[in-house]
This record gives sequence, structure tokens and C-alpha cells, in this order.
Amino acid sequence: MEAAGGRRLPEDVQPPGPGRPPPLGYPEDFVNEAALEVAGLDGLISAFQGNMDYVVNQLIVDPCNDQAGPVRLAWRRLLSGTESRSEIQEKVAYISNPANMAVLTADELAVVNGAAHIESIPWLNKKDLPVFDCAATNGNGIRAISPAGHVLMLGALQPFISGACSKTVNMPVSASVQDIYDSLIMSHELGVKCIAIFRAGSKANAVYVVDTRKPACSRPTTSGNSW
Repeated sequence: MEAAGGRRLPEDVQPPGPGRPPPLGYPEDFVNEAALEVAGLDGLISAFQGNMDYVVNQLIVDPCNDQAGPVRLAWRRLLSGTESRSEIQEKVAYISNPANMAVLTADELAVVNGAAHIESIPWLNKKDLPVFDCAATNGNGIRAISPAGHVLMLGALQPFISGACSKTVNMPVSASVQDIYDSLIMSHELGVKCIAIFRAGSKANAVYVVDTRKPACSRPTTSGNSW
């Protein structure tokens, strides 16, 4: 599941259906762990449909051993290792309370918010990373769907519709004039009738913003990039 330009959570436990790729093979505990790593406690609560008993169970189970991601490591640092279940429930309630946000430690904030991407999870097979690529690079991650990838999606769809389809070609803050030119040429060659181009950092405000890195300058450069 993914919001436009936002976070994406794995759906590995859902059975394959028509047009749906087969599951990646991760155990359910690890799928839920990925939700924690990407979206923090909110992600874990969503994964368990609001069942806080299951959330606490996942935090206690700790399936990663020496392959823990940064959010799990932050959670471990918050514990002494001797907490009872009720004490863990109290800690979860405290750090997830919006009234306490201003006084939370860095580790507590990491657990609440997650890393906003899936790239730093040691147990995740690196060949599976493209499955989770999104329109934007989130947090301190480096991956995103390439501009050409967006155009190719439009090119695949265009033959089946009479009009144009709505799809933004998201570009990183480092995008050059040549990158924009190449996207327009590729669109023409694929018969795409219309595209919208958005370069990260090109506007003071945007509908969806997830830790967009500040540009070194406000104008795109002319140096080429390869995606």
C-alpha cells in the first residue's frame, strides 16, 4: 500500500490473485517488523488493525536477532530487558501520546515515526528492494522510481485509453534540464499524450512532502544523471 509519493508497506501475507505477483516469502513476523521499520508504531498498529495486544506481542517477540533494523535497535535501547508486559504497554502508550512529542528522545521518536523507507533493514533481501520503490525518496533513503519508470508506466497504459491519463513524473531535486528533456522525448516516442513533471524542492509547499532534501540551489543544473 502506498500514498502518492509516500510510504509503502509490504503486503506479503496476502494471497496472490489475478495480476498480483506471488508473495516474497517473508514470515508474517517479519512483514509486521517491516511495518514497524517503515512507519513506526503507527505502521505496526495499522498492520494489526488497531489490536494493541498484538502490537505489544510484536515488540516483545523481536524476531530479528542480529539482523535488526534501525527502528528495532532504537526500541531495544529504550528497554532494560527486564520490563513486564504491563510496563511495555505503558511505554508504548507514553511515546505514542501526541502530548509527549515535544519531550521524546531521539530513540523514542524513531520508534514512533519509523524510518520512512525500507532500505536499512538487514534481513530484507536486497534484490527485493525494487518492489518497495515509491515515487519519492523518503527519510534518509536513496531509492525511488526513476523518471523513466514513470514514463514507461504511462506508455504501457496509453494504448488502452482514448484520452490522456493523470500521472506525475516525479524527479529528484538533482534533476537536470536534460533529464526533463529526455522524459518529454520518451513520452513522445511511446505515444503518451500528456505528462506532468514535478521536481522535488521546486515548490515552497506541496500536497505530499516526506522529508524532501533541501536543494543546493533553486534551479536545476544541466549535468546529466543516470537512473
